[in-house]
Amino acid sequence: MLIRRLVCMITLGPSRGAWPSGGPKRPNVLFIAIDDLNDWIGCLGGHPQGARRTSIALSRRGVLFSNAHCQAPICNPSRVSLLTGVRPSTSGVYELSQPHHLSPVLKMRSHSRGISRLVATMCSDGKDLSRALRVSGRLA
Repeated sequence: MLIRRLVCMITLGPSRGAWPSGGPKRPNVLFIAIDDLNDWIGCLGGHPQGARRTSIALSRRGVLFSNAHCQAPICNPSRVSLLTGVRPSTSGVYELSQPHHLSPVLKMRSHSRGISRLVATMCSDGKDLSRALRVSGRLA
């Protein structure tokens, strides 16, 4: 539930009344996911060898979630959970290396499938999902 709210807050941006008189524009969203960074960035007052200027500038212009938690202790399950709003126990993604197929739960979430290569790059029939979406015009 918390993940769905987080994704909605990031993607929806300001309310409709906050747009300039020219009408609504597409939101400019930059999602950065970095593994094992902890507080090693300048905007969190982290380690002196961490990235400073860029992270501070980005945090001033956007939204910084300084108290975030993941659903799983390894990369793939936690990223799939964040990007789809589904727990690892529901998505079926528990490990770093997955067989090249999508679980039935993730197949139902067609808005997330293929946008990211984190879930899987191959369909269950063996075709490259991103290439198939580009050819069909569903992915730019």
